[in-house]
Amino acid sequence: PPIPPPSVLVSEKSSKMTSSSILFRFNCSWFSDANGAVRYFAVIVAESDANENLQPEQRHPLPSYRNYINNSSVRAYQTAYFPSRCPQDADISTGQVVEVNLGAGGERLGGACDHYHDDELYLGNGYDSFCDGPLKPKTSYRLSVRAFTRLFDENHREVAQPLFSDTYLSSPLRTHAEPLGGVVEGLSAGMFLIGMMVAVVSLLAYRQRLRKVAVQENPVVRMSMWKEVPASGMYMGVRR
Repeated sequence: PPIPPPSVLVSEKSSKMTSSSILFRFNCSWFSDANGAVRYFAVIVAESDANENLQPEQRHPLPSYRNYINNSSVRAYQTAYFPSRCPQDADISTGQVVEVNLGAGGERLGGACDHYHDDELYLGNGYDSFCDGPLKPKTSYRLSVRAFTRLFDENHREVAQPLFSDTYLSSPLRTHAEPLGGVVEGLSAGMFLIGMMVAVVSLLAYRQRLRKVAVQENPVVRMSMWKEVPASGMYMGVRR
């Protein structure tokens, strides 16, 4: 398909970030069907905080999420392909919006990554190796939508030279920091317990101090304490 203009890209206004995902939308009208109908889409994800007008590397396929998360030198990856549901009528497709939740493990982008099989699959670049794992927190990502007019043959086998084009990379979309709710709750509970222990110890010490003062200042109390001594104690050491 014809390459969309630089102004047609994923925008921050239409995106919603969390600590591990980016929810965004794109319009079916972004890609013209002048050279054939768009059959499939994929999302290109680049870890970057740059702002230049660039397109993703024109290579197919790009690394998978498993390549990205297991190899620090890999800075960009692609999701699984998902079929286009855009209508063929250009007038109708203008208002057709596709919503994508990147990093949430949705089936559309390849499903959640099975860590049990990571060692076996992450080096592969086949269709089955693509999955949708969580994004890194406090990290800037630039997104592009890749549209295919030709990807699979009649037997649903991937062709050697697919036909595709990409939108320009978005401005950096930064994921949020990890939520601290559990940490804060744990610290609050610990501080509460410490405070209660200090209060109990202080109360016991205060009561003990009051008792000593009362004994020292009140002769009646001293006499009562003397009378409370067991009688057997008075005859200790007396021989018969």
